[in-house]
Amino acid sequence: MRLSLIIQVLICIMFNEISLAQESKNWGPDFLVAQYAGSIGYASVGVGYDLGKKSRASIHYGYVPENKGGVLNIVTGKYSYSPVTIQPSSKYLIQPINVGGMISYHLGGDYYFRWPKHRYPTGYYWWSSALRIHATIESSITFQINDSFIKSITTYVEFNTNDLYIISYLQNIESLHLFDIVKTGVGVRVKF
Repeated sequence: MRLSLIIQVLICIMFNEISLAQESKNWGPDFLVAQYAGSIGYASVGVGYDLGKKSRASIHYGYVPENKGGVLNIVTGKYSYSPVTIQPSSKYLIQPINVGGMISYHLGGDYYFRWPKHRYPTGYYWWSSALRIHATIESSITFQINDSFIKSITTYVEFNTNDLYIISYLQNIESLHLFDIVKTGVGVRVKF
């Protein structure tokens, strides 16, 4: 119940920031993003919006090929907030810590938002096999480009964990280590 309320509040904040950020511009995305690994696919692509100077939201489609553990198709929504920005020169921005969250959904008949009652007794599994809620921390470096269609290129590394990993860790603290539940992804954002 509390988790549902937290998610609803975060969604309201995110959509409020989107509406404020979009008042003075068109509704086209601000950036394209590509990411390798990081719990949202072996590779993923997406589009996103800057929500003012300190936060952004994006949606991604990720794919895992059969020879890498798939075939998996994953849709992910991300939100990120940057409390600290360092600008060593007019061309570079460093954001050492961006905190955020993401919700990923695995598509396909083998994944369930709710487990089918005809196959599993009610309450047999408490978790959804299709839906994961993640906490993220990212570090990024942005190279700003003047007088170009492309305004900037950002590279980043992202660390994340999810609800199921955290609960598994807490229930098995003797046998799991933090590095067992933290996943890493690297990516690039191209801002227009």
